[in-house]
Amino acid sequence: MGESFRLHLERLVAMRESLDDADSKSRNNKENAAEITIQKDTNPSNSTNTTIRNQDPEKPETGMGDVDSSSSDSLSSAALVTGLDAVASKCLSWLQEHLRQSFAQQQHKAAHYEAQHEEIKRLKEQVQDAGRIPEELAEQHAKQTRDLAELREAHEQLQQRVADTEHMVIVQQQRREDMATRLRLVAGEVRQYLRLVRGEIKRKFGYLPEAIAHAESWARIAEALELLLCQSSDRCVARGRGNGK
Repeated sequence: MGESFRLHLERLVAMRESLDDADSKSRNNKENAAEITIQKDTNPSNSTNTTIRNQDPEKPETGMGDVDSSSSDSLSSAALVTGLDAVASKCLSWLQEHLRQSFAQQQHKAAHYEAQHEEIKRLKEQVQDAGRIPEELAEQHAKQTRDLAELREAHEQLQQRVADTEHMVIVQQQRREDMATRLRLVAGEVRQYLRLVRGEIKRKFGYLPEAIAHAESWARIAEALELLLCQSSDRCVARGRGNGK
């Protein structure tokens, strides 16, 4: 299409040059005719003689030749104009088609550029999201580090409380054992004292009064002493189970 357009342009230029040459010849002929007319008006005799001298008896008159030449030039000009009109129509059609194709290509490029722009925008968003991931991971790591430190501190506090509780249990156990030992000593002393008192009364009076020898009273006293002796020990639990059976 481009080569055809170039050829049409060259033809148009050639036609324009030929038209310019024809127009210049027509103007020259008209100017010569006007000069001859002016000379005839100023000197009729000279013009007549000059015309007679210039005429060739063996040749036809030049007036008819000029008319034929003008007619031929007019026909040639009409043909050239028709050709130029056809060429212009073809050029216009080519330009319209070229503009349509160019517009379609530009639209395709614009759509392609828009798609690329959207893709670049999406990639930028992905890069930004990926850039925020390390920050989020760092924040999570810092939070987990703080939570771990708090858990370690709570664990240490619990361990300290457990240690304190174990120490308290040991102290209470020691106190319990000390108290049981003291109670056993007191109960032994009381039983020994009552036995001595009972033996002394019996030896002195030869018998035991009913109030002193009362079996239920002695049974209650013996049970109370036994409870004091086994207080805070496993023997009471074992005995209680045996009595229950």
